[in-house]
Amino acid sequence: MMHQRKFATFALLALGLSGSSTSTAQSPLLPEAAGKESPLSLQDCRQKVGNNNLSLRRLKQQISSAEADLASSKAGYLPILHGGIALETTPSGVHTPNNRQISLQFSLPIFEGFKTRYSLERSQAELKRSNADFSQGELSSLYQLESTYHQLYFEQQRSLLLEGISKRLRQQLLLMKLKYQSGLEAQWAVTKAEADLGDATLDLRQSTEIRRSLSEQLSLLMGEENNQREIQTISDFTANPLKTVPSDLGEVLADHPELQSLHQQVESSHAAIRVARADYWPKVAVNSTFQRPFGSAPEEQGTWSIGISADFPLINPSTTPAVHKASAIRVIAQLSEEERRLSLLLELKAALASYEISLAAFTAAQFRLRAAQQREFTIDQEYTAGLRTFVEWEQAQQQLIQAEKTTLSAQQNAALALDLLTFKSARKLL
Repeated sequence: MMHQRKFATFALLALGLSGSSTSTAQSPLLPEAAGKESPLSLQDCRQKVGNNNLSLRRLKQQISSAEADLASSKAGYLPILHGGIALETTPSGVHTPNNRQISLQFSLPIFEGFKTRYSLERSQAELKRSNADFSQGELSSLYQLESTYHQLYFEQQRSLLLEGISKRLRQQLLLMKLKYQSGLEAQWAVTKAEADLGDATLDLRQSTEIRRSLSEQLSLLMGEENNQREIQTISDFTANPLKTVPSDLGEVLADHPELQSLHQQVESSHAAIRVARADYWPKVAVNSTFQRPFGSAPEEQGTWSIGISADFPLINPSTTPAVHKASAIRVIAQLSEEERRLSLLLELKAALASYEISLAAFTAAQFRLRAAQQREFTIDQEYTAGLRTFVEWEQAQQQLIQAEKTTLSAQQNAALALDLLTFKSARKLL
């Protein structure tokens, strides 16, 4: 009779604990654990990357350098004008006046073996290559940003999940102590509950450190090196299959910036061959010179001359090796372009398959989580009523915890797989 009253008293206390525990299990991500800072959306982060990212700023300077090279190549069509002042003095004691004169020299290249034309083509290709490199740099920076942002988001969600798990385990530890004090459970059950709570606390501490590291990485990608606060994120990921996928994935890569950069490298190397061959041709230019003594009488006239010069290369041992080197560089560029096209196509196919598999895994994990929640709720009620053993109850708790962690990891894997697919497809498969 005394035992029945003791069990009834325990059951009333335990029902309140188990009800709170089950409610938390249905919604493991606790909103009250969120940070106090205003969340930063992924779009806000993208804007900061465009303005502050160090890698993109470097690539912009490369474009400026290529534009300067293009302007320099265009200058080959323009005349060149030089001015000079000459002063000659004689030793002391020699009665010879000092020779002082000013001069102007004008030169206009007429023919240089088409070297200026092909130099201009090479500079144009290099400018297009720099622009393509910048576009690829934007893709790479956005991929690093989005993947880091999603890692931070899901790590923050994992911390919330672990906080929910820790809360449940504290309630379960109190439940075990009540049962032990009532003579309904063994000491080892209390010890096991304390160990589980210790593991959850350690997991939460590790998650906190990972969040701090990811927040620093995200700040660095946005050009905010001295940001000591943890960035709060918000969800923007929906686990949906792609609407349309071309049957020929090669079409997706038709104007991929990385391939465009390699193609312009081929064009630049082709122009470099013609620049090297220009040394086989003669060079013709119009030259004019005007000289006048400095400080001479007004009636004295300066001398002026004009003429055409032609320079014929007879023997130049370095021209042929230069042409052969430029030809080899072009072949290397062509092979690199084709090799990267094939490898990028394989990477795109792998990224697409990875995303589809991760979506299926996330869907399966959601079903397992719902089953684990229902099983835990039923067994928890039966255990409180004395119809289940501690081992059965503890197994249901562990299965629920594992299902919650697996579901969150599966969702993270799907988000990161979509980030990779977006990067490999140059943001075309969205």
